Amino acid sequence: MKKLQQDVERSPVTLDKAIEKLGAFSKREYELLILLTQGETNQQISKKLFLSIGTVKNYISRIYKKLNVNNRPELMALLYSFQKSGMKG
Repeated sequence: MKKLQQDVERSPVTLDKAIEKLGAFSKREYELLILLTQGETNQQISKKLFLSIGTVKNYISRIYKKLNVNNRPELMALLYSFQKSGMKG
């Protein structure tokens, strides 16, 4: 827990700021990305955003395509690497 806290304190960019800096997302895609980073399931996202499961899956597929990833672990690794680097480069 202490290591995680130290990493967060050293990190110059929050995860949602890293997502925001990536840019090319619609407002809804941005909302989904934030919920995904919070560990929400498709079902939970569906309920929170008042969308069908199919619509949530379509948005997630578009996000994966835009970021050139295939699944949630790859997405999270990519976002955390952007966060850790401070979005340099």
